[in-house]
Amino acid sequence: YTNLVGNSQATENVLNLNLMTVPLSQFTIVPSVRVQKTDWDGNSSGIGTLGVSTEPFMADSEGDQIEVRERLDLRYTGVTNWVYYAGGEWTQGDGTLNENGGLSQVNGIGVPPVARVTDDSRFFQKYFLGTRWYPTRRVTLDLGGYYKNNQYDYDHTLDSTANNGGSPNRYPAYLVMQNFETYDANTRLTLRPLQNVTLVTRYEYQWSTI
Repeated sequence: YTNLVGNSQATENVLNLNLMTVPLSQFTIVPSVRVQKTDWDGNSSGIGTLGVSTEPFMADSEGDQIEVRERLDLRYTGVTNWVYYAGGEWTQGDGTLNENGGLSQVNGIGVPPVARVTDDSRFFQKYFLGTRWYPTRRVTLDLGGYYKNNQYDYDHTLDSTANNGGSPNRYPAYLVMQNFETYDANTRLTLRPLQNVTLVTRYEYQWSTI
């Protein structure tokens, strides 16, 4: 390949809203909402070569995505030297991706250009629980864990590639659903032997299914 040229650009707009309420002197509730809108596009061009034969190619893509995340944080400090926290997070999103072009076929050899439109939707949920203990002024122990489930759905409204064993390009348009489920447990020990020295050790165990 020669004369390779490409560029891309993206625009992001983010809105954060947070509200803190203290119904009891030792109990805090913080609901929040985050909205993110992303738009992007990219294009590329070049010349494919095979011996003395050449063939120019071009490709372009554009996409958009909107995501809304709701979160709830709970915090309780009613026990001396202990902090308890819990919460949940929920995210919904939708997007569209348009793809056209690709690499060149020189004398019939190479990956053919594609024309593809994919609509996707996402739903994420996460629940967490933990505690923090201050046994001494210079020691902190954290214990916590969470459960997370991310679900993706894809709808390919246009796809010029053949979905058979002889097709040179089927990925990722054959995906119609993905699901990621994760269980996590973690602990962290923080030591402050000197005023300007902090030592942190952490252990985390995670089990995921895709």
